Amino acid sequence: MGKNHRHHKFLKSEKAKVKLKAKKTLTKGQNITDTSFKVKKIVIQSQLAQQADAEPVTKKKLSLKDLISRCEHHNTNMRVDALNGLLELASTHLDTLVQNLHTFIRKCSHLCIDKESLVRKESLKLLQFILHAVGVENLEPFLSELVSYLTVGLSHLHREIQEDSLLMLDAILEAAPSLVARAAPKLLPAFLDQISIRKNLVATERTLSVNLQSSNTSTRWRIKVLGRLHALLTASAELSPKKKQESHKGLRLVNPTELNIPIALYEWEKPCIIQGLFNTGTGILVEQDLFSSPEKMKSYAEVLMPLLFETWIEVAPSFKQQQEAGNLISGEAAELLDCILEIMQLVFYFLEGTDDSIVKWFRTSFRDNFLKHIFVHFPYVQREGGVKAKRGRDKGQAPFEEDKYKRCSAQNLAVCLMACIFCDKPSQEQAQLIFDHIKKSLDSSHGVSEKLVQVVEIVLIERCSYWDAIQIRVEPLANSVVSACVKHKPDFSESPLFSLLCDLSLHSIKKNRANQGCDLIYERFIQMLPSVLTNENVSIKSMTTITTLVSALHTGIILSLRTHSALIIENFKNVCVAGMSQQESRMRIVHLLFAASVWRTDILDAVGRQLVNSKENNADLLCYYKELLEYWRQNNPDTAVAAKLNAMPWLMTAA
Repeated sequence: MGKNHRHHKFLKSEKAKVKLKAKKTLTKGQNITDTSFKVKKIVIQSQLAQQADAEPVTKKKLSLKDLISRCEHHNTNMRVDALNGLLELASTHLDTLVQNLHTFIRKCSHLCIDKESLVRKESLKLLQFILHAVGVENLEPFLSELVSYLTVGLSHLHREIQEDSLLMLDAILEAAPSLVARAAPKLLPAFLDQISIRKNLVATERTLSVNLQSSNTSTRWRIKVLGRLHALLTASAELSPKKKQESHKGLRLVNPTELNIPIALYEWEKPCIIQGLFNTGTGILVEQDLFSSPEKMKSYAEVLMPLLFETWIEVAPSFKQQQEAGNLISGEAAELLDCILEIMQLVFYFLEGTDDSIVKWFRTSFRDNFLKHIFVHFPYVQREGGVKAKRGRDKGQAPFEEDKYKRCSAQNLAVCLMACIFCDKPSQEQAQLIFDHIKKSLDSSHGVSEKLVQVVEIVLIERCSYWDAIQIRVEPLANSVVSACVKHKPDFSESPLFSLLCDLSLHSIKKNRANQGCDLIYERFIQMLPSVLTNENVSIKSMTTITTLVSALHTGIILSLRTHSALIIENFKNVCVAGMSQQESRMRIVHLLFAASVWRTDILDAVGRQLVNSKENNADLLCYYKELLEYWRQNNPDTAVAAKLNAMPWLMTAA
């Protein structure tokens, strides 16, 4: 019989059934849910150090240490937030800024050359706040670090970082120009690298560079660089020995080489200047004194001057343009020309006080280039820019009829000044161009600038003996100088030309000592000089000039003193000469009145009567005046003046 597989079917059916486990009963108490739990603290080691209650924090509860660490974060937004936090912390807790100044400056300077523009922008804001919040004396120990980061930024491969480094230089120059000027020898080569490249690795000659990847044009970029170079050289010029002597007048200087600095050797209210107390950095800042070394300054000028001429040649009007439109230049060209001429003037300023051979080298080396490329287009006229300038002009006015020299007045005056520097003996044509423009500037209503005064001083004082040789008349220019000074409102003594005219008046007396009267050119100015003594404040320059003219028996000044004697005496109670006490000022003026009227008994009598009438205010002056007259009468007893003095009742009366 065959098998019917009954057993296998049975097993299969059994497997298909639901299998139930056997019941297991829980022991007593194990069917109750246990709701208790255990807690264990997660401890981070850095949180064990609790922040002191006095430690300053930001609104986000971040301390200085937290912000400094976040400045190193790879995320840009984190670094920006950290810089904003540092700015908040510095502005609200100034003592924290002073105590951690090195940390702030180091981190801020480092981020000023960050690869992200937003980070550089925020770090520059923080740096500007730091530089203005703390004094220059607090920044001095960190000068080397600031200059190091600044030099790295100026010589960076990326042009964007170079541009922002110029803004960093602006911030430092604005807050502490004297400090950054001391680092000029280290910064000046970086300026050359920004606008030029070496022709080869051996030679020092350079040629202008062009960066096509920059968003700025080559001209605009050079204006930015040369403008900062001019600012740096200007700050360095303020540290020259001549400027230092003027600014430190009356202060006690302590020798920095002395190991023992004496205490209380100066008045407590006057600052004591301790030079070089802090080491301002590496030997580069200390040893390389570019401006006091004639040879180093000469080598720098030898590289810089050709670059300046080459820069101007690229934007100067060509021969064809000059024939078609004259000496028209664009606004960018005018701005660039201004930078170039100012830098040239400063370079000559640093060389002028050195050896005469170096000054002669400077003139002979660059005179031809100056005349060929810059003076040849003189005077310059700036092209009108934009629609606004056209709409603002009257219908009947020619394009450059009224305002054609105003927009380039500073540049043209700078050209005149540099022409006088380069050409100690200019030709008649060159001299006539310079004279005509100076006279036009003086006769215009644009005001008198400092540069105009410098040019007039060179022309009328330093080179006055040369103009007769080339048949150039100086009288029209001198008359324009006097007219420009006299018409100055409200007081002609406040004119920028006043001090120069005082020197011109004295110079004219020395030149014509045989003639006791000054040239008629300055007669109008000299006759107005005594009116200065009717003001409350009189400059020492005015007093010195009047005294010298009276000593030279100048007729105009003597007659004018007699005319103004009544007003001068009325002003005795208010007058004060700069640098003198009020008592000394009054005695000097009384002596001037006596010297001017020594042979005019009517004037002497009038001055004496006016002093007697105001005896309660001028008793000491009346005694001094009587002593002068008595002394003169005893030494000249047989003169008619002495006899008339004896007849004056107020003089015979005891004071």
